[in-house]
This record gives sequence, C-alpha cells and structure tokens, in this order.
Amino acid sequence: MENDRKKVIEEIGKWKLKQEYVINQKKMGEEYKSISRWLKILTHKDIEKWRKSVGEQVADYITEQSKNRGTIVHEMIKRYLDLSIEDRKKHFDSSHGSFGSMPSDYRSRHCLYDALFMNMVINLENISDVFMCEDWLYSDKYKLLGKVDCIAKLHDYIAIIDFKTKRTHRSKMSVEEGIQLSAYACMFNEMFKTDISNIVVMGVSEDGGVWTYRRETKHYIPLLEDLIGYEK
Repeated sequence: MENDRKKVIEEIGKWKLKQEYVINQKKMGEEYKSISRWLKILTHKDIEKWRKSVGEQVADYITEQSKNRGTIVHEMIKRYLDLSIEDRKKHFDSSHGSFGSMPSDYRSRHCLYDALFMNMVINLENISDVFMCEDWLYSDKYKLLGKVDCIAKLHDYIAIIDFKTKRTHRSKMSVEEGIQLSAYACMFNEMFKTDISNIVVMGVSEDGGVWTYRRETKHYIPLLEDLIGYEK
C-alpha cells in the first residue's frame, strides 16, 4: 500500500461514493454473505449455553447493554478519528485520564461509556492516516461482505483495526476476531490491490482493562477458508 499510496487513496475515495449502492446490490442475492453471519456458526453453541446458564431475561439484558455500549463508544471513536491530530491533542489528553478540555458535545452523557472511551484514547493516539472508518468491503473471491471498523496507520504499519468494548478484560485476540479481521484484510486487498497483513484488536472493558493485540492474517486465512467452504 505504501508503494502506491496516492492511487489507493483515490480509489478508496471513489469507492466511498458508491459503496452503499454496490453493497445493496450484492445483498439482494443469496450468494454474498456477511462475515458476521458466518462467524455465528462458530459461536452459536457457546452463546446458547451461556443464555441457558444465566437465563433468558438476564441474557437479553446483557446483550442489549453490550449492543448499546459498543454502538455509542464506536461513534465516539469515529468522531475522534475524524479530528486532526492537533485537535485530538487539544481536546483529549490520556495522560491524566480525564476529559480535559474536551467539548461537552463530544461526550455521550453516560459516565461509563465516556470512561471507556477515554481509556481507549491512550491507544487511539497511535492511529494516523485513517483510510477507512465504518466502511463496507466485499470480496468476489470469497463472496463475502462486511463493515470494517478502521483501516489506518498504527505506529509505523498499516493495519485492519477493530474496536471492542467488553465487560471484563481479554488476554488475547480470539480466533473469531482473527478470522473476522483477516476477512476484512482479504476484501480490502482484493478491492484495492494492496497487501495488508496486520490485524489489530483494540479493547477496553468495564473492569478497567485496556489492550491492543496484533497478529498477521496468515494465521487465520486457512481457518476463514475452512469456515466458508472455499475451494481453491
């Protein structure tokens, strides 16, 4: 991607203008499936077991809370990444763990979600050159669709980045996360003739956990192909 950066950026810009139309066309058929739909095959039994263990009402409550938490914090992250580096430094300061001079209209009005976001800032500060954020991708090769959280420069490399909000700290990238991000990498590389191989999960949890885990797609592409039944 670094070798032909300007051309890739131009192609990404063109794609963003037409992505909704193209994706809707592909969704109309049965051939293209979302990567999330495929991953439910892996997690279905575990989810059903968990729901039985806690009860349906508790499971519904936790699921709804998790959905709200993820949606709101993701929106805050996107707004942060849309800012210039200078404005990020001006309004967000992770060094003292508070909102500092952050404008009030950037807050979610929910202290937990605001705290989760500010805990995430210490890792978000390392992101620059955002190429995509909450954008759709697809693969004709794998007949897959998906909306990627972020594709950007992290430290000194380009990566597919996913943001996670959890109830408790996670000690590693899950297999499901690795497959999902590798699928996004495959889609992006196919669409824009790039070779991104780094995948990253950035996470925060309600118990104060903060983490960033980096892996390479080579560990998960064989698992992805097995999952979707891809035949070379």
